[in-house]
Parts: sequence; C-alpha cells; structure tokens
Amino acid sequence: MIISTSRLTLRPLQRSDIDAMARWPRYPDPLDAIWNWPHTLREHGTTDMFFLARTSDHRRREWTITTTDGAVVGHLGLRDIQPGQKSARLGIGMGYPYIGIGYGSEALRAFLDAFFGPLAFARLHLDVSLHNQRALRLYQRLGFRETGTFWYELGAAAEFAFLADPRYESLRQYLRWSVESVCMRYAEMVLDASDWQSVEQRRPEGTRNSEQ
Repeated sequence: MIISTSRLTLRPLQRSDIDAMARWPRYPDPLDAIWNWPHTLREHGTTDMFFLARTSDHRRREWTITTTDGAVVGHLGLRDIQPGQKSARLGIGMGYPYIGIGYGSEALRAFLDAFFGPLAFARLHLDVSLHNQRALRLYQRLGFRETGTFWYELGAAAEFAFLADPRYESLRQYLRWSVESVCMRYAEMVLDASDWQSVEQRRPEGTRNSEQ
C-alpha cells in the first residue's frame, strides 16, 4: 500500500532506502544514537541482512517516508503483527534534518487513516521514552492513551557515563543506574479504532489523506 499526503508519500521499504538513510547527518546527541541505526548497519556491513530480515518477516511491515519529490526523510514500521487480534506495534523515526517541521505528525496521521481503514486493524501499540515529551504529546493528541510504564535497559553503565553531564539534569527522573547498566523509563501506549474515529471526527473537512 502507498499512502499519500500533500507533502509526503509512505511506500514499502526498498533496499536503496537504507543507503539513503545512512547518508543523513547523524543525530549528534549520544542519547539519540539509537536513531543512527542506518549508519551502524553500513559500518558493520549488515544492511543486506537487515533488509532481508525485515522484509521477509510476516510479523512485520515496513514503509519509507519520502517527500513528494522522492527524498527519503523517515521510516515507519509495524512489528508484532497479530492477525487474530488485528493488532500491531508501531515504530517511527525521522532523519535528523527532518525533525521539527511536521513531517512525523503528518506521516503518522496519514498512516493511522490507513491502519484503521484499508488495512483493517483494530488496535495499535507503541512505547515511548517519558523524556521525549514532544513525541508523547503528539501521541496523546492522536488519541493514544497510556496503559503503564516500564524500565528499558539502555546498555552498560560505562557507555552512558555522559549522562552525568549537567545538561542531562532534567532527565534524571526518567533514569535508573546500577553498577552494570542504565535504564530509562518508558510509557506503554495504545490506540483503538474507536479512539481514532473520535479524533477523526474532530478533524476539519478536507484534511483526509489518500491511499493507493
């Protein structure tokens, strides 16, 4: 399925898209290094393996987010697809040059129209770090509700020593250290078809997206 908005197109992931993502400037904050995964794949020579694994797994579906002129600006995927329950888990990320200009929210709104429409799903799950307040507010505006929180292990404590820097002071409430590792608190969120329909009813006329 191809999903279109006035500025963006969401289409199935292609192998060359990952090479395009690896040419994005990296996220500079080491706390955001997880979003530099295309660069890591290229450095380790594992891009082909990653693409094959993602596109051959029946529990996953992957889309690339492009501008209408074809520039790759982000990616969106479903995992843990449960056909019997008509549910899945969302993952979405934008390239560093394309954050803060509304591409993410525009792509997600269009995708939700398709998810609960032509794709015929009934429930969408996601998890988001509680320190990412911008993303959390977006999900709440789209009708997602928080169902709980959990601690996610970021990695070895030595690798995250930079978090002791004063500029991360505001994040301390979301972090938990041990001798071996650092964990961050995440919110578990869910959106049901009925909740999305309520959000849709509040949208101005003429703002629907098109699916092909």
